[in-house]
Amino acid sequence: LSEYSAGLYGHSEPILVEAIKATLQENDSNPGANTKHEIKYASLICERFSLDTLRFTNLGTEANLQVLMAARHFTGRNKVVVFTGGYHGSVLGFSTKPIANTIDQQNFVVVEYNNIPATQTAIERTPDVGAVLVEGMQGASGNIVGTNEFLFAVQVSSCKVGAVFIFDEILTSRLVAGGLQEVVGPRPDLTTLRNYRDGSLAFEAFGGRRDIMAVG
Repeated sequence: LSEYSAGLYGHSEPILVEAIKATLQENDSNPGANTKHEIKYASLICERFSLDTLRFTNLGTEANLQVLMAARHFTGRNKVVVFTGGYHGSVLGFSTKPIANTIDQQNFVVVEYNNIPATQTAIERTPDVGAVLVEGMQGASGNIVGTNEFLFAVQVSSCKVGAVFIFDEILTSRLVAGGLQEVVGPRPDLTTLRNYRDGSLAFEAFGGRRDIMAVG
């Protein structure tokens, strides 16, 4: 519906079309170059979501792959704790185990969503855990909302072992100004964000702690 919430203004909204044309003309034949508008936009998103720094990507899948790469490089560890029913992009899907097309399957530890004891055990007792990737609401599994207690437990256990806590807000960052994390309270190390801000173009983002982002 509405391009998965990206097309909030409908198709070919005149104001958006003119803005896109002006930007393309301004950048001539180098549409991938950084612009003053991009820098301003990034600073506004950082302020809105309390991020130190931000990078844009083309897809949500790419954003989640990038944060996992950064987390693994930052910690020097390979294992990632994820959750049953989680969906973080076309090559990052999980049922009770990674689905068939999920990349790097041997390095994912899949835990039952909203199960605090199992989550604590997986994060704190599995060797080589470098990151924990969780959605505040699992949209692909029927809009299952993570409890406040569960999400805080993820944060605490991640911090305890020095794993990077990654909050996938691809679906929930439009809930309120600061996303679902503003409502439920956990403070992730890295956050991935949705493309509803882009005038229906393929446009995602991720950001968070400067020291982790600096390795990407």
